[in-house]
Amino acid sequence: MTEESLNACHLAVTTFIVKGLHPFATVDSKGFREMCKALNPKYSPPSRSYLSDTLIPTWYGIEKANVISEIKDFPKLAITSDGWTSLSQDHYLTVTVHYTIQGILKQKVLHTRAVYKSQTGEVDI
Repeated sequence: MTEESLNACHLAVTTFIVKGLHPFATVDSKGFREMCKALNPKYSPPSRSYLSDTLIPTWYGIEKANVISEIKDFPKLAITSDGWTSLSQDHYLTVTVHYTIQGILKQKVLHTRAVYKSQTGEVDI
């Protein structure tokens, strides 16, 4: 397998994990490894530690640069925040930027942070 093919497969796995909100342990599961083997017998998916220590930080850096590049020259942006609770009853605050490109509404999450204080509508950031 060429380095280019390996990087493309790693990017696909990383994107799958990140955008699907899958646990990092997914890459260590037997079913996931069997699926990768069926799709490309020469590909070995990354370990959980390589995914979390290398691939996701690299993916994040690229995505962050893309978002900055896309919105840096916009004269008008809208920023919203939303407090929400996960299925496991953890509380979060998410900040999102909204903008339009050629009439198409776009939005990007800028930050999500765990909130540990009382849910009164007032949050220390």
